[in-house]
Amino acid sequence: MNMMQKLTHLTLLFLCVAMARPALASDTVYLYSYHNHPPFVTAEHAGLTQRLAQYLSAQSDGQIRFEVRVLPRARLNKLLADWIGGDCPDKACADNWMLAWVNPSWGFIGGDEDPYHWHKLFDDSNSIVSLSDNPLDYHSASSLDGKTLLGMRGHFYVGIDERVKSGDIIRVDGNNERDNLVKLLARRGDALLLPTSTIEYFLTRDAQLSAQRERFFVSPSRHQSYTRFVMLPQGREDLLRLLQDARIEQWLANERSLRSMP
Repeated sequence: MNMMQKLTHLTLLFLCVAMARPALASDTVYLYSYHNHPPFVTAEHAGLTQRLAQYLSAQSDGQIRFEVRVLPRARLNKLLADWIGGDCPDKACADNWMLAWVNPSWGFIGGDEDPYHWHKLFDDSNSIVSLSDNPLDYHSASSLDGKTLLGMRGHFYVGIDERVKSGDIIRVDGNNERDNLVKLLARRGDALLLPTSTIEYFLTRDAQLSAQRERFFVSPSRHQSYTRFVMLPQGREDLLRLLQDARIEQWLANERSLRSMP
């Protein structure tokens, strides 16, 4: 075999190896979330977060594999500390990630400038739930005075926690959103606060709770209203374009309606 044939052979061999190399190995994007409750997580490897990752992977035509990572907020804060602290993107920071279901006002912008892109997912709110035979028509935090509120451990409730501290409201915390709804049915509290999307899921998709949905009263006045976004690093315009081209808002609206979620 002469030199030209050897070079041709080596070139073909290199091309074959390159084509056989898994394209996804260097194109993994982590889809982070700290929301480990329905509708975002409904079972192991199930829920809106998992479906969002699958949808985006498909929309990228196999060029990017979105991998779900559900982490506690404190651990997520450590993982994104340089971004939250305002050191990025000036500093070389990992940018192979997105953070789903969050809002710009939730403590991710620590510097003077916003270092992220934000893409809207859907509008949500926090609702006050009580029992229909003892309904609490919520208008402000003072509506809960003299009541026992079933809360979630580690969560801060604007306007409410100040009244808990003053003794006007009794707050009893739990670790699981569904458990708090069951506790309310057992009259172990007067009311609870949960995201409206989570309440909708339990009262339409959970066999036990949906069968008793008439026993729950969801106050028409919300404690807070907000928009959930995907947060992603500046400099990842490719990911932003993917989100825009994939029409995430419309896809999510369809996903939620197909699952009987108003």
